[in-house]
Amino acid sequence: MECPPGADVDQPLPDGIELITPTTDEHLLGLLSAQHEAFGEAPPTDEHLAKARGGDNIQVLARTLDGEPVGGGAAIAVKDGISEVAGIAVRPKFERRGIGGAITLHLTRAAHAAGAGLVFLTPAGDAQERVYARVGYRRTDSVLFLTKETS
Repeated sequence: MECPPGADVDQPLPDGIELITPTTDEHLLGLLSAQHEAFGEAPPTDEHLAKARGGDNIQVLARTLDGEPVGGGAAIAVKDGISEVAGIAVRPKFERRGIGGAITLHLTRAAHAAGAGLVFLTPAGDAQERVYARVGYRRTDSVLFLTKETS
């Protein structure tokens, strides 16, 4: 799915939620913890934290006004006018409030502002595709993932 500049659609941020750029290890750990929980993964390690530090990727942390991590994601650093939005995650107890759409919109606009003429993402399923479509993304291609089991 892709969203060209100007095709994005406003998504209200739910009351009591804010989006911030992670600037400390505490923020990054909150972002990673929310992503790992949402994706059903083990808690993040120091190695995950080290990989999340620095770099040119655009990151956003969604949190409650009292600082509880809610979710987040990233837009890969713009290269040749292209950026990918990835890792959009919302902790299960905060789902279905529009937070995922607000995170996606924020990252998409930030990637466009950083010079991306093409911002794309790959939805994990139909539910995610509907969220991204509300933000302004449109399906341009389909991808089939195959896995070969080994014994």
